[in-house]
Amino acid sequence: MRSLIGHRCTFEGPDSTAPKDMVRLSIGPESRADLVADLEQALERAAKEDR
Repeated sequence: MRSLIGHRCTFEGPDSTAPKDMVRLSIGPESRADLVADLEQALERAAKEDR
């Protein structure tokens, strides 16, 4: 088991009723510090790409 993040609209396709900015976090057994560091890195990257 591992942690995953998924963009709901991407997984559900064009007929998705999920909000376009909704993501789902599935948290696995990794250490809290690792999870926080990975999430911070992903958010920083997404912010840069959004500009």
